[in-house]
Amino acid sequence: MLGKAWFVSHSSAYRYNKKAREEAITSRCKFISGDAREIINTLNQFNLIILGSISPVFGNYFQTMTILKKNLTKDGLIILDDGYFEDDQPYKHDFIIKKSMLLNQIEKAGMKLIKEYTETEINQNDEYEMQFNYLKQRCQELAVQYPDKKYLFDNYIEKQRVEYNNLENIITCATMVIQNK
Repeated sequence: MLGKAWFVSHSSAYRYNKKAREEAITSRCKFISGDAREIINTLNQFNLIILGSISPVFGNYFQTMTILKKNLTKDGLIILDDGYFEDDQPYKHDFIIKKSMLLNQIEKAGMKLIKEYTETEINQNDEYEMQFNYLKQRCQELAVQYPDKKYLFDNYIEKQRVEYNNLENIITCATMVIQNK
């Protein structure tokens, strides 16, 4: 099934292209890095497009799926790694929507969710804690180096503390496999 793939991360594209060369599969597999909003119109048909924790990059999920659908082969897949609120939760966020709204936008774009892996199946909390501690340590180092900007680093740490708490306790983090209807 995987004839081609598209990654937005520069370091991932480098590593995966190197691995493709090592495995002698470069004729079947190509990894591209860049700003998806800029390169989307230069791409051909892909078997797989991966969006990793970037929110709907082309507007809302309907717009994102509609644009990406044009770049998929007939049986192509989109792997969406993102988060949503369960429908019964009262929370609101600028970039995170309720699951039913997410699924509605995917369906409206002529796509369907065929498999979902949630954080209950993939425990991320240890990773979140490690990342947060690294951010906190680095901000503290920068606050010492730039004492006049300490308030900026303190604010950033607090915002990240809330964000990581949301990821651990409020937001359902999921990897979704999406396909044309």
